[in-house]
Amino acid sequence: MTRPGAGRSTVFRRCSQKNNKKYSRIGELTAPTNNFEIKFSVKARNDAHIALCNDKTFPSKKKKKCYEVLIGGWKNTKSTLRPQLMHGKNWAMNNERLLNEKDYVNFYIKKEGNKVFVGKAGKKEPFMVHTFYGNEIVENIKYVGVMTDSGSTGAWKSFSVEASEFKPKTISFASKSSRKRKKGGGGSNTKMKMIQVLGIMNSDSIFKACVTQGMRPVCDHASYFDGKCEVIAGHKHMSRLSTPGAEGAYFYCGRAHGKRTLQQLPGNGHRWSNGNDKNGATLCATSMTATKDCAFKYRGYQLERVGVKGFMNSKNIYTACQAQGMKPVCDHANYQDGKCVTAGGKWHFSHPSHNKKHGIDTSKVQFAFFYCGRAHHQRSLLNRGKAHGHKWTRDNVEADGDTFCAKRDSAFLKKYDHFIILVTH
Repeated sequence: MTRPGAGRSTVFRRCSQKNNKKYSRIGELTAPTNNFEIKFSVKARNDAHIALCNDKTFPSKKKKKCYEVLIGGWKNTKSTLRPQLMHGKNWAMNNERLLNEKDYVNFYIKKEGNKVFVGKAGKKEPFMVHTFYGNEIVENIKYVGVMTDSGSTGAWKSFSVEASEFKPKTISFASKSSRKRKKGGGGSNTKMKMIQVLGIMNSDSIFKACVTQGMRPVCDHASYFDGKCEVIAGHKHMSRLSTPGAEGAYFYCGRAHGKRTLQQLPGNGHRWSNGNDKNGATLCATSMTATKDCAFKYRGYQLERVGVKGFMNSKNIYTACQAQGMKPVCDHANYQDGKCVTAGGKWHFSHPSHNKKHGIDTSKVQFAFFYCGRAHHQRSLLNRGKAHGHKWTRDNVEADGDTFCAKRDSAFLKKYDHFIILVTH
């Protein structure tokens, strides 16, 4: 097999496999890989087995690190994908008659991230799909073998393998409020991107992978928000929602459980990852600052959502706003220290109920950190969205989040320019 991006390598052209219930290793791939596509043609009455392994002792022992695709088992009435050779739990099943003892049938086996697909060439949809969970996955496949049994002799040809790269996919998520708006003629889905994460699945690796895409990880739950992720489902677990296309994805959980991640399971379940979870898929989203949808005018000021580098404290918030030629928005009039703009009054920008009372769209300011001057050791207050109030940041925890900066609205300046000139003179 060739390395990713290096093209295609044919393992063998043609072979015949006797009915002996013994695997034959038909090729050793040049380099182990996690993403690949195998194509082959087989002519058999029933029971065509393909083994994918990463153990160099294969096929001498049956219970090594392999998984198996069986096509046309049970007298060509069922096919399965399973974790052990010739036995074990069936991960996926298909009840079609797929083999033909007189003609070759073309098949493919494709693995992307923590999913494997088995299908017939020329067909749009695979006939078997399985998402690997936890230690099910066998990493770095290197050895391929074939076998026929149960009274069948198999003829195989054009067996080839191609190293591939994980192709990012666009995933749509519609919140309950978004679905209601859509019924009324407005609203839109949140677009996310599913990408592969290389290495062990944890918060650090997920964050790094999303940043390389110019995006942020999707928070599994609002309680895990630390400034580095995007909250999509509010105070619900993304890993427990049935989001089409996101089956088996791992979600960012900040510092929770030692920076582990939560993986989506079938039936609206989820599980914490461990050291066996590697090279899986996650979801990323465009940050609210990048979309520019959160800017708004308020009481003669233009307020803009701005990204902050480093921990979410007064110093870093002020620096971020200064870089934009603006000043931070004071969370509350009591926090005015001469470095921020009091666009509100004796109420909190960081508190959702105050936003609603004073005519501010809560969707624009939720999960933003607001400047509080010297209060609480120069920490900031986080707007937690909807009815969940606000909270103080912690030292050296919340980082790389968003804040709001302000400058005078151009319309206000145009209207009161003469007044400002008189005052300054």
